[in-house]
Amino acid sequence: MLSILEGGGRTGPHLTRPFSSEWRSSEERPQEESWISEIRGLNFSNSVVSSEQRLKSLKQAYGYTRKSRDSLSARERQIVGQHILVNDKHKMLYCYVPKVACSNWKRVLMVLNGEATDTNTIRKVNHMSFTFLRDFPSSDIKHKLSEYYKFMFVREPLVKLLSAYKEECLLNNWAFHNSYGEQIVKNARKNASANSKGDDVSLKEFLQYVAESRVEDLNEHLMPFYELCQPCAVSYDFVRSFENLESDANQVLKELNVNEQVSFPKQQKYYKAGGKGYVASRKFADVSPGMVKKALRKYDLDYKLFSYQLPDI
Repeated sequence: MLSILEGGGRTGPHLTRPFSSEWRSSEERPQEESWISEIRGLNFSNSVVSSEQRLKSLKQAYGYTRKSRDSLSARERQIVGQHILVNDKHKMLYCYVPKVACSNWKRVLMVLNGEATDTNTIRKVNHMSFTFLRDFPSSDIKHKLSEYYKFMFVREPLVKLLSAYKEECLLNNWAFHNSYGEQIVKNARKNASANSKGDDVSLKEFLQYVAESRVEDLNEHLMPFYELCQPCAVSYDFVRSFENLESDANQVLKELNVNEQVSFPKQQKYYKAGGKGYVASRKFADVSPGMVKKALRKYDLDYKLFSYQLPDI
């Protein structure tokens, strides 16, 4: 897939605004405002291009080189198989991307699956309770990929990455601290304490981990969209953005003809990304533009394929 990076430009209008200067809880931030802590001199762009423009960009990038699922590596098939959720009744396939409203889409699926009646009353989501594409034999997978409505949502990659840093590293995410945090500290920090619990990973250390890791070894919250959802092998019908979430989500529900049966969840007052442990204002003066650029190389293909504009660093 990396050969796709050669040549080609990005199209579509973009909105640019600087990072805000402090962390904010989810209920305090407007939908399109970045609540991510400031890195001096860094601007990002929120793409407002249409699904049609993104699909055109994907088609132009792949042309006649689109792969079949069988041509993917075993690891690529494993990753996409465990990220595409299936609803047979409505013939839909949803490729979920962490930190791109995936929990709310899972709430929609819970209603469609008959497990709940109102998306707005579902407090907890059992993320392993769904039917995944990987659960089916190869012949059924081919049929569903050919005949079902397929969609995914994306988000400005740098904003998504820093959102993942907040949730995985700054909040009380002990699973990440134990499985990844300790290793990040060990590899990135000079004279690291042998007793480190992995709960104090700095943004510099986090970005270094992203920059130096192989894409397929990254935690799913940090994996590029193309690796999670394999648009080279899956011909999506709808690719829209977190930046225009409400209207795009409603459009998907209309196209599936379920908009009378289920609504996309409203932002709840009790919700805070990452659960307990809200972290107030922080600055990251030790993060150089060079380090950000190095980490962003992992997402070059996401910027190109999904019509986002690289940040001005």
